[in-house]
Amino acid sequence: MTPAIHRYIMTVMATYSNPRFFVSAIELERPGPSFTIDTLRAIVAQHDENTEFYFITGADAISELSTWNNVDQVLDLCHFVAATRPGCISTLDDVIEYFGAQGRDRIHGLATPELEISSTDIRERVKKGRSIKYIVPESVESYILKENLYNG
Repeated sequence: MTPAIHRYIMTVMATYSNPRFFVSAIELERPGPSFTIDTLRAIVAQHDENTEFYFITGADAISELSTWNNVDQVLDLCHFVAATRPGCISTLDDVIEYFGAQGRDRIHGLATPELEISSTDIRERVKKGRSIKYIVPESVESYILKENLYNG
């Protein structure tokens, strides 16, 4: 697994041009295991009570949501935005239905271009010496190459 600091830096690089995004280092600063519920509670406490939070992830990751620690409380604290990829729409619908009214209110699909791209694919491309240009922001591509990430 890529060290957390590298994942944090790449996320900052990928979102820095959008002032509506904020990347938190809270999980890097907290010792021990980190659960989403703990992170959300800490972030919510730092903001105005009317602030809405959105957890953006791939629809494939949403399929595991029911296994998360204190998932009902997690859904109370934030909305989930599930970026869909080919083949994931039915899975997303199943998860929303599993959570019922809370799922319909707090889990949202985000249609993305029909590209079969995942973090696993990106790591494999780098490992095999294949280009990731136009798949990730140029700054992230440069960082991956500079830091020699994913080369096995």
